[in-house]
Amino acid sequence: MRSIYLSKMWNLIDLPAYFIRFENENKLFEKRLLDQKFWAFVRWSVYDAILKIGYHEDNRTHNKKSKYFKYIIALYRYFFIRRKIIHQNYDLVFVNTSGRKKDYENIEIDSYSYPIIQKLKNHYNILLIDLFADNILPEYNCDSLPMYGTELLDRSLELFMRFSNQDFLYVNLLSQKINSYFDVSSNVSKIIKRNFFLQYFKLNRFKKILSKCSVKVLVHVNNGSVSGIIEAANQLGIKVVELQHGQVTDLHVAYNYYTENSSNYAVPDFILTFGKFWNDSIKYKCHKEAVGYPYLDIIRKKIEKKISKDKNKIIVISDSFFTRKELVAITMELARLLPEYIIYYKLRLEEYDNWKVYYPKEFQTTMNIVVIDNNNRNLYEYFQEVTYQIGTGSTALFEGLAFGVETFILNIGLYLIFNNLIEKKIVSLVTNANEVLDLMKKNTNSNKYEITDDLFLIDSLEKMESFFYKLL
Repeated sequence: MRSIYLSKMWNLIDLPAYFIRFENENKLFEKRLLDQKFWAFVRWSVYDAILKIGYHEDNRTHNKKSKYFKYIIALYRYFFIRRKIIHQNYDLVFVNTSGRKKDYENIEIDSYSYPIIQKLKNHYNILLIDLFADNILPEYNCDSLPMYGTELLDRSLELFMRFSNQDFLYVNLLSQKINSYFDVSSNVSKIIKRNFFLQYFKLNRFKKILSKCSVKVLVHVNNGSVSGIIEAANQLGIKVVELQHGQVTDLHVAYNYYTENSSNYAVPDFILTFGKFWNDSIKYKCHKEAVGYPYLDIIRKKIEKKISKDKNKIIVISDSFFTRKELVAITMELARLLPEYIIYYKLRLEEYDNWKVYYPKEFQTTMNIVVIDNNNRNLYEYFQEVTYQIGTGSTALFEGLAFGVETFILNIGLYLIFNNLIEKKIVSLVTNANEVLDLMKKNTNSNKYEITDDLFLIDSLEKMESFFYKLL
């Protein structure tokens, strides 16, 4: 069923503003648990829980025994490798937090950190810490510390942690207020407890590593669970740089706060964005510098002359369960109206394993719909090949624009993140398949190339290298 909250008048689009108002009215950034300001540690997890109330899909395919065995081996490796690197000095520590790997020259890499590490590795001492790796990462050509095993350690330590009676009562009261304010039913107190302790453990673990390694700069992407790491660097006076890894908009709560005062927020000192287009949506005090997206730069140059556009190919970008029903409907209707077209339907990573459970049989058996449920082919190759793309609120749609794909935004979900581009007629807002057909015939998206430099600056590696040279 759909969330009770999302069925209300203010809906998905207004949730960030109501959430920010709530946390300001309740002065949550000033409150402490275990003498630590806690709200920055749990903020994203609480917001995400409210957002997804009523949605649940179990996409897990592993069994618990194999998972715990993997954790134990990874934890042993973590402690062994940590002993080897702990007393070395590093100019830069990169923290891989996305967990998503992309293919690059037949190796699986983190697309945000890998290119810039290769650019800087001969000039600076670099340590790569990967929260999802269970072994060293030789392909990066720098020292690496895999941290996958520490999740088991943290889950175990959490069992022995307790709040004081006062803190316990406060967390329960806050949970009740959140459920009442947003008209949802969620175990917020459990979410707060679990995520506070996980970030608390990260804070202390990273403080030890960063201090002993005399780190000058910490670089990360924000997956919503890095506040403990940022706070560790902040307490040690280490400069923190965030690399943009997705959409930065007025509707993304991670970049929006009631005031710009960032002393309680656990936010970076610098954000390196894909382009100037994104900078104004960051609503806290930091230095914003548009540099581009190196991985996109590299792949685009590599494939732009090898793959030609096909006017009879469309790609639909999934937004998972939020707008699945509507995107499936428009895809099936277009497949019926355009039998000579091939329509790719790109699933989100978390949908890959079990998507057939949640998608209708008719969709699965339609001959001219091709479901992309793996990473065997780079998404950018599809963008280079197709002429049209359709979606609602995915970052991938912005990336498609960089490949000159004519873009149709379905007016549901988080479509307003494209509002500036809709007003400038860079993308087209649509409500159904017939409107898409009419616009395809008119080819009205004539301005589509003008904004790509603002979205994704070129020569990004050179801009990043210059930034770090000045910083260090």
